Parts: sequence; C-alpha cells; structure tokens
Amino acid sequence: MKLVVLILLALVVPATASAGEASLKKGNEFMARGEWKKATKALARATAKLKDTGRRAQAFKQLGLAHVELKDLRAAEGAFSQALTADPLIDVDAKEDSPRAVALFRGMRDRL
Repeated sequence: MKLVVLILLALVVPATASAGEASLKKGNEFMARGEWKKATKALARATAKLKDTGRRAQAFKQLGLAHVELKDLRAAEGAFSQALTADPLIDVDAKEDSPRAVALFRGMRDRL
C-alpha cells in the first residue's frame, strides 16, 4: 500500500509543478499581449501550483505587475509582498517594467 501511495505521489507532484510552469508561461504570454485580467488568473494559478520558491516568487512578481496595469494597487502590493517574502533578492526591471510598478515594488521592498 505504501508503495502505491509513493508512486502516486511521484506522479502527482511533477504534474502539479508542470501545471504551475504552464500557468506561469501562459500568464507571461497574456502579459506580453496586454491581456492583464487573463494574466492575473493564470499567474494566480501558477502561484498556487509552483513548489519551487524562486519560481513562485517570479509568478508573484509577475502577478503584481499585471495588477499594476489594472490599477489594482492593493492587489499589486500583496503580490509583491509575497514575491519578496519568497525571494528577498527578486527585483523588477526598471528598463522593462512601468515606472509605477518599479516604484511600488521597491517601496514594498523597503517596507519589508
């Protein structure tokens, strides 16, 4: 019985991680097209499914960036906080990300 459980866990854990990576990829694709609401949904799924702390931090950062574009600054701050909690060294790209997003992210980092 234990062997069956271990085999099932071995099959489910990578599938969940793969689902998380797929959601992160999809979220990034939506962001590239400016489809912010769709991006937030995909990225929220990614944050729930990714197990790797660094990848989860990346997903939370992207989620925060999408929320900034939707002008939902409270949700953006929450996502940025989660990103920084998971990976205190994560940062935004001042050349790629909007000035508002950069300021909000770095302000959140300074508060934590």
